[in-house]
Amino acid sequence: MSQTDFVAKLIEKPRLCHRKTVALFVLGIGGTKITQIICDQDVAERSFYLCATLAVFKTPFRVATFRRYMTRIEKLEAARRNLAAAVRLFFEQGDPIAIHTLAAAAQGVIRDVARTRGLAHTSILHDHPDIPADTQKEWIKILNAPRNFFKHADADPNGTLEFDESANETLLLDACLILSEVSDSALSEANVYLGWFTTANPRLHGALSNNQIGDYAVRNGISPQDFDKFRDLCGAKLLIEPTRSRS
Repeated sequence: MSQTDFVAKLIEKPRLCHRKTVALFVLGIGGTKITQIICDQDVAERSFYLCATLAVFKTPFRVATFRRYMTRIEKLEAARRNLAAAVRLFFEQGDPIAIHTLAAAAQGVIRDVARTRGLAHTSILHDHPDIPADTQKEWIKILNAPRNFFKHADADPNGTLEFDESANETLLLDACLILSEVSDSALSEANVYLGWFTTANPRLHGALSNNQIGDYAVRNGISPQDFDKFRDLCGAKLLIEPTRSRS
């Protein structure tokens, strides 16, 4: 049995090494050297057998530990983080499907939070008062079609979808605007996106209050096509208060 096979079998035995143990095998030139074993901190003592075996084989190694973190997070914070990731991915001109999935997840949670707080008409897409009552159900079905298509395959595993990537722009806008209504804590990425949107659509510039990114872009002649510049503004200390729509 080779050295690698022996250690691999040792790792697999639950009584000798915890199932959460992760082994990193590095292949060296001219032979196999097991140079690092990484173990959970709470089971590091169980790697004694493994270390002893490596010592017998006279194999160079070191043991490092890492913590397995469990994060307790609130719904709104999860939505904020999804939205932040979606905005950054948008400015990086990343995968539009990934952008839509992240933005839709964020928008859905933020909208739910807003409704539980009694804000009935927060979404410019889903809750617009000008949507006729008799067509509202069909309208929402159309809006939700891409997010549902990207998330589920139980009813149509071989389905296809004509996806309009420009829908991401209005979806991100909607999520950012709803967030400004339910959270007093500014999200840099949301403010940057709103600034970008008003730069790309100048007639809407006056529709937002405290639009510092939009004002900054106008003063400095930043083009809405300069995605890298807007990406760099994410996380900048330029903004103190959240950008809000004017009532």
